Amino acid sequence: MGRPLVTLSRWEKVASKPWGITGAANNLVKFTTSNDLDVTRVVRCFGINVQGTCTLGVADATAVLPENIGNIIEQIRCFGKHSVRGTTDNHIQVRGADLKTLQNLYAGVTIFDNSSVLSVDYDGGAFVLDFWIFLDFPPAGHRVEEQIGYLLDIPNWDNWELDLQFGDAWSLWNPSTTTQTWTLQTVNLFAQYAMEPKKFAGFGFGLKYLMETENATADLTTSATGKQLLKLDNNARIRSLLLKTGTKATTVTSPNNAFATLVDTILTNLQIVQIPSTKYREYGRYQDLKAIAAKVRRYNLPAGYAIIDLAEDGLSFEALDPSKLVAGKGAETALWLKGDVSGAGAQALDMVQESLYYSANIKIPTS
Repeated sequence: MGRPLVTLSRWEKVASKPWGITGAANNLVKFTTSNDLDVTRVVRCFGINVQGTCTLGVADATAVLPENIGNIIEQIRCFGKHSVRGTTDNHIQVRGADLKTLQNLYAGVTIFDNSSVLSVDYDGGAFVLDFWIFLDFPPAGHRVEEQIGYLLDIPNWDNWELDLQFGDAWSLWNPSTTTQTWTLQTVNLFAQYAMEPKKFAGFGFGLKYLMETENATADLTTSATGKQLLKLDNNARIRSLLLKTGTKATTVTSPNNAFATLVDTILTNLQIVQIPSTKYREYGRYQDLKAIAAKVRRYNLPAGYAIIDLAEDGLSFEALDPSKLVAGKGAETALWLKGDVSGAGAQALDMVQESLYYSANIKIPTS
């Protein structure tokens, strides 16, 4: 009898590149199929290791911003054209801090971080960055038989690209001046390959989307009930919605983003609805979502974060399938996240929607 699976866990280092802060050279670091990536193999995960040292002048930082160290990566983006499907997909667009939180949640533990502890004590001293963010292409937490259907089939892509856009010190600290000195800035990319790529010939792979959107309008600063907060992508099955609420920082370097505070009390009575009134999911307090996530994932989300997990048991068919829900409902097919808002100045809601695009047509190799 042949082997039921090829290995999905061959880790190899891909490349190392320098990175620069906002406004500096190498602020946008690119890893492409044209120059860096092995175009003959299928990828399960990329590991992104960011290193660097920041020296702040005395009293240059007055406070630590509440998001995690991953916020030094302003945006992680993956896109390209799939030569078999004929589609152009911008399928990953997420901030580093939020992907780091999501990976910790699905892992049930805080992933290795060798950075200095964020503190204003580094005024006049050196702060060391050395952390990892893992970019999984299959839906995390799903059984391995289902993950195979969502591997990144790089051989079938034209000009696929991973972009890392970096921020600067003021994505991590609240500044009192503009002084910041960076050295030893390196980003290392590792790949977790599925071996024996010929065994995947003829497979039809699905594609996980991770797309971040934000609402920082009067919707979040004005108290209201039953407010339409964010429109959902209803073109594929919805795996999860990672939510983050708080107040936006005004001290960041443009065009970067950061939160000044993260709180759990802005939203209540959250619902997923089809406008005008068809209700598909209903939840109570924001804190209730956090408690459910802790029970399922064995991980307590930080302040300000909650998740609507629509496939808790790691089965794709659990995900919310809009193609079935909207059938026969009339012309309006939009799905919305709706809820009650306790309004205050500078408040915002960020959402990372995890969606499962295309039908995975996979036959598990047996020999």
